[in-house]
Amino acid sequence: MSDQITERPDSFPNPRTFAGADSTPADLAKPRSSFWRYALPGVLFVVIVGGIAWVTQFMPKSRSSNTNTEPAPEAGKPVIRFPLTRVIWNAEDKDYVNETEQVKGSFEFPFENITDAAAEIGAFDVACDCSIVEAALVDRKEFDLHAKRLMEAPLEAKAGNWKWQKLTRSPAVKPQKDEVHSFAVPANATGFVRLKWDPHNKPPGSKLQLTVDVWSGPAGNVRQRRADRLEVPIAIVAPLQFKPGRVRLGELGSGNHVVAEFTLWSATRSQVNVEFADKTPDKLVVPVITPFTVEERQALQDRLRKEDMGGRVKAAYHLRVTVKEQDGDKQLDQGAFYRFIPLLVDGALLEPSPLLVGTIRSDVEVAGGENKGGIQLNSFAANQEHKAVFPLFAHKNIQLRLERSDPSILVVKLHKKELTGERQRWLLEVIVPANSIQGKFAEHSAIILRASDNPPRFIRIPVLGNATQN
Repeated sequence: MSDQITERPDSFPNPRTFAGADSTPADLAKPRSSFWRYALPGVLFVVIVGGIAWVTQFMPKSRSSNTNTEPAPEAGKPVIRFPLTRVIWNAEDKDYVNETEQVKGSFEFPFENITDAAAEIGAFDVACDCSIVEAALVDRKEFDLHAKRLMEAPLEAKAGNWKWQKLTRSPAVKPQKDEVHSFAVPANATGFVRLKWDPHNKPPGSKLQLTVDVWSGPAGNVRQRRADRLEVPIAIVAPLQFKPGRVRLGELGSGNHVVAEFTLWSATRSQVNVEFADKTPDKLVVPVITPFTVEERQALQDRLRKEDMGGRVKAAYHLRVTVKEQDGDKQLDQGAFYRFIPLLVDGALLEPSPLLVGTIRSDVEVAGGENKGGIQLNSFAANQEHKAVFPLFAHKNIQLRLERSDPSILVVKLHKKELTGERQRWLLEVIVPANSIQGKFAEHSAIILRASDNPPRFIRIPVLGNATQN
């Protein structure tokens, strides 16, 4: 039976025969000349390979004069040592961020060449645009003294009158007249890299990223350069800080009073001249300032560190404010109570100042539980006029009239309506002109009415709303 896969066709070559086979087919017999056809290329290959090996081993090397015979440097091996790379302002709190006012400052990082060969250093970009980097060489005696002071009391350490050179911030930037691409450090020399800052445009509360990457290495040896990151943690603070930012008084009824307390402290000044900006005596809002004792100041400093609100208290004060609903013939305005206690620090106004908020029980009620005693305008399109009407209720013997609005762009109309029992109903119409306000109303926004009491009394009705863009 024929099978195309397993049977060999007649045209298929004969299988190769091996020694011991019965016969050798005549069609596979090799002529004698075929030996040289295979042997000759092999001989030539051996000769060529041997020739190349001989040339490589014994011929003079044409580029040997340009080859650097020095051993390859150990990458990253330090030649400049920085014993301090991050400022520790407070040994008791290593994470403490130095608090400073908007004044210029600096810190010097000690370094030394720990080899017997010349070295060089330079600076990459600094992280804050408010700082510059300089370097100076200092003799060993002065170096040891200042480095010790920096370790023990960095806030009090003062640099000497040394010759400083600016380091260029980037190799791509052309150096100015007083700048250098790199700074030469002789063998075994010592010195300081100084990071200077000027935060005049940084507001209180800012935490500056004062860092710089300083490269160093053997003089002229780019391959062995390494980088050290130097860090100076800085926080910009006001000359006088306080907590809490505001005190909520709740609601004061007729004849009631309440005492609010603030803590004032300075992280930068041992003596602070604190005064009240309002020199006019006020029988209804009476602030009093008293200094902390030494023990109280220390306890406050410990508390602030635990709360991550700073770490240094050089001066501290109690601020107690007594708020009275009335005193003799004096009475607070009814409705929303919103009052700053403006303070002067060394003659300059402290902004912001401590804030008191609350409610003085009112004879006028704004109808609607959703209004919560105020005018709730909700969200509306800023580019369109917005109008809302709110019912008010007061005793029938109280006459009301509009005094003013804050902001003054509000158009307010007040109409008397029907009398119901002992209460008079009024309608308060509020119009916000198109394109007159953007975003949320300020917290102190209000409509002030005058009531015909004897003496007359003002009613402050807060205004809430949000003018949105379409």
